[in-house]
Amino acid sequence: MKALPKRRKALGKSNVTSLVDIALSLVIFFLVAIPFLMESGVFVSSPSATVATAAVAQEILVNIYITAEGDYYLNNTYMDSLDKLANLVKELMKRSKDKLVVVKADDETRHELVVKALDIAKRGGAERLMMLRAPKQKQKGG
Repeated sequence: MKALPKRRKALGKSNVTSLVDIALSLVIFFLVAIPFLMESGVFVSSPSATVATAAVAQEILVNIYITAEGDYYLNNTYMDSLDKLANLVKELMKRSKDKLVVVKADDETRHELVVKALDIAKRGGAERLMMLRAPKQKQKGG
């Protein structure tokens, strides 16, 4: 008896039903998702910045430095008397927005000198005081 030849399935036929389902699902997904991706969110109109004019007051710095020898400097300018220091601090405080005075002193500076500087600043109109420890200043300037 002769064996019957086996029938071969045609290779051209494949089940594409699941492939079509996946493709249509992706198309629907992108159709729904694209409008969300295209919107940039909340629109905010930001104000345009303008250049500050000269009429705007600039902050006045008031730095008092006291050496261990008892020399006073106001903004790196040597003060030969406490009266001169007091007058200049008062003038600077009139123009200052912050009303801040920074008092710097050496490690060896006597506390009495620092307290005098703080009193001068407070009488001159300072509302805020800051005290810093500073390295020695080497030279007297004019």
